[in-house]
Amino acid sequence: MCGEIKWFPERVVKKAPWLKAVPVIMKIRIKTKLVLSITILVILTAIILGYLSYNKSSNMLVQYTRERLLTDAEIYSDMIDKYIYERSRDCLIMARHPVLMDEEASGAEKSAVLKRFKQDYEDYASISLTDSKGLQIADSDGNVGDRKMI
Repeated sequence: MCGEIKWFPERVVKKAPWLKAVPVIMKIRIKTKLVLSITILVILTAIILGYLSYNKSSNMLVQYTRERLLTDAEIYSDMIDKYIYERSRDCLIMARHPVLMDEEASGAEKSAVLKRFKQDYEDYASISLTDSKGLQIADSDGNVGDRKMI
């Protein structure tokens, strides 16, 4: 042990065995230490930049998706409102039709009016007219009977 340098007293090394590695670190050339330090610095920088970039992109994507969904919801809501408004106007137009209002008109005449209306407005699969008791008195497909609709 004459050529060996003791960096730490023996009692300190016994309490902290990791201190035995210190002389090995001290023996590494300065060029190797510099390359190792720069490599670690570059890797840490790349990891940090990658994380920040991912986080920013993720937040932007969530915000874009939220805005897009809100815009789509507003568009579809307007479309539904317009569709319901148009159907309510169709009901009002049919309710004011003179043949449909005439209590003396036959079921066949009323069915003919409903059939023409169904042909003009292709939104309907079938249009039926009922009396106050819910009995069907006219239908756009000619299916008139005593069955209760309401």
